[in-house]
Amino acid sequence: MLAVAYLSSRGRLWRFGITALLAAGLIFPQSTGHLVHGKASPGPAEVALLEWIDAHPEPPPVLLSIESRALAAWTRATAHWTRCDLDPEETRLHFRHLELDYLILYGRRERSCPFVRGLEGNLEIVQSFGRGPARIDVLRWHE
Repeated sequence: MLAVAYLSSRGRLWRFGITALLAAGLIFPQSTGHLVHGKASPGPAEVALLEWIDAHPEPPPVLLSIESRALAAWTRATAHWTRCDLDPEETRLHFRHLELDYLILYGRRERSCPFVRGLEGNLEIVQSFGRGPARIDVLRWHE
């Protein structure tokens, strides 16, 4: 908000530009989601996942996902980001130290990522959304 005030004081052209951007965000809210997480809207499996996440009682769940930006933008959950090429020991440390509730895996590609290899004995699927290679799995950690 401070940046808006500062830029507005820089001249008429800045005020016009800021006003236009704010108006566009109000008129076309679905397009602003694309700026946040690279997608205009979630697909059917992701909508079901988002509804499942938001149905949790307070406090909101804490998630680990490669798609953390989208999950944080579309739900009230706290989402931590991870990378596909991360060592599985790092994933183990995330669960031990970040008080994570769930790991969210999008599709077959993520299920074969190094960050989950070798952890099958510690992860159990608690919910799945969609079918086939695009299925989204929600996993819980157990020792």
